[in-house]
Amino acid sequence: MTNDALQHKVISDIPAFRALQPEWDALWHTAQGEHFQAFAYCASSLEIVAAAAGHKLHCVVGRRRGVLKALWPLVSYRKLCWRFVQPLAPAYNPPHDMLVEPGPDAANLVAATWR
Repeated sequence: MTNDALQHKVISDIPAFRALQPEWDALWHTAQGEHFQAFAYCASSLEIVAAAAGHKLHCVVGRRRGVLKALWPLVSYRKLCWRFVQPLAPAYNPPHDMLVEPGPDAANLVAATWR
């Protein structure tokens, strides 16, 4: 892998998730993100809705050279014998966009994070 390769990590614990806030806020401002992509919205969704429902956090974080480039906050839950993954949001308003750094490489960031 080169230094320019996007490195991914899945954050599944709340303290590590909260530690993302400064970088998340900076990326959100740079990307001119939607309200549902804001850290405050996702943190509230996690603490008030998802955790209460027994959902597990899986926030996909993409970095290039240590700099946050992509975020995809997800949760998983079980229903009968199946495990489902969905965006981190209230059930009545599920967003579907990743938060990625804007620019000519945005489509590649999304594709790499999806994989």
